[in-house]
Amino acid sequence: PLRSGSPSGFELDWPRMALQAALDTQKSLTRELNHRVRNNIQIIVSLLTLQADQVPQGWMRNLLNQARARVSAIGLVHRFAYDQDNSRMSRVAVSQLLDDLCGQIRMASRTGPELELTVETDAECKLSFDHAVPLMLFTLEAISDATGRGSSMIGVRLKSRAEGCRLEIEDNGSAGGGSPDGCELLGVLAEQISGRYGIKAETGETCTWLDFRGE
Repeated sequence: PLRSGSPSGFELDWPRMALQAALDTQKSLTRELNHRVRNNIQIIVSLLTLQADQVPQGWMRNLLNQARARVSAIGLVHRFAYDQDNSRMSRVAVSQLLDDLCGQIRMASRTGPELELTVETDAECKLSFDHAVPLMLFTLEAISDATGRGSSMIGVRLKSRAEGCRLEIEDNGSAGGGSPDGCELLGVLAEQISGRYGIKAETGETCTWLDFRGE
């Protein structure tokens, strides 16, 4: 009931109005934070690009290019977070991020050996932003290992299943040609999303897979 002499229901509505104002402020601050992080990531990518361009071809340049690719993959997630509607900020469609990531890889590989990279994704698979970063890094690392095996054809597939999602990176490289450090990193990244991964090698074909629960 209204208090005596109250001209309207304003006194009852102000707590709700104050809560809504606080939520709007929080969303605005989150969006601004994502914007600043995204800009900082772009600066880091630019600096790594400049450094790589000043180093002769070799292992040092490869390391800088790998670092740049990893930071760019993280930047994809933050860019997507910034562009997302606030009402859908908690989850991200993995298919969109994988499409963007593979697009970046195609652009970066234009000056190197010819690479055919295809993507087949299931739009039903979604993840939190916290888990999207390690998933993008896992995909990038698996593709990097595939090119290290001399692969010229790589297929990225994302499937929804009853028990979760499966990511497969299949290539035509020689089995066993990947980096041991890369395999260790794949295990760490899989753990970060509570997933499990494996590498299945057959004659003339290698498949790196990751099972994880969608959200």
